[in-house]
Amino acid sequence: MITLISFLMLLSFSIEPLVAQNDDVQLYLINSVKVQPSKVVAYEKAVNNFNASMRTANVNSIEYYANATANYEYHYALPIDNMAQLDKSYFGAAIKKIGEEKFRKEIAAMDACKVEEVNAIYAHVKAFDYSHASLKDTEMNFRKWDVYECKPGTEDQVYALAAEWKALLKKHDIVRRHAYYFEAIGPKVGTLIVVTDAKDQATYAQQQQQLFEKTGAEGLALWRKTEALMLDVKHRTGRFRLDLSVIPTVEKSQPVVAEKE
Repeated sequence: MITLISFLMLLSFSIEPLVAQNDDVQLYLINSVKVQPSKVVAYEKAVNNFNASMRTANVNSIEYYANATANYEYHYALPIDNMAQLDKSYFGAAIKKIGEEKFRKEIAAMDACKVEEVNAIYAHVKAFDYSHASLKDTEMNFRKWDVYECKPGTEDQVYALAAEWKALLKKHDIVRRHAYYFEAIGPKVGTLIVVTDAKDQATYAQQQQQLFEKTGAEGLALWRKTEALMLDVKHRTGRFRLDLSVIPTVEKSQPVVAEKE
């Protein structure tokens, strides 16, 4: 099992040619953790203790956005401005300021609650983002992850489909907010994750129903094209967890975070 710290130690900026980052693409290192159901309280306490230690020690070099799913998974998105960030110890400043012994102890407390841990680098392609104007000031308390494992060699087709979906939503004035993330480095390169935010679960269900009602035959046909490129599909529901996140910015309002993450 490769932990987040081990994964960061193995990576170097030599992988930069594999992912071309620019203003339209934001890279994230995604640390995904499965926690034992009976240890959720202990795990979140350990995460909060770790975050508190970083705040107390004035560690400002670390940033991550936490999400929790209904099936006891936690996903942490660590923004990467450039691959050189991974060529050095990401937690180096934290270890130095907190103290190695305390740092290792707090990491061990989290590890004791985990069933498994997976790390990957995803590219958020902002060109495919869609957000209806009516949702601008809506507080999002529900998040849906649609995880599509794409067939090898279909990257260009998947990108084209993403653009088609965005155009279709605009054409029919669909009320919805989503973002597209593509796995660039990890166990299943090419996987697409569509992250959709809504006010609550009932609102999401309503918006999903309206999407296919309004798009009709066009929407169904595009969905069939999408299915043809998939090997597997998984779904997760949950929400963004500001309380478990580390955001070294002055403004920590959820709407701002949700747009960035």
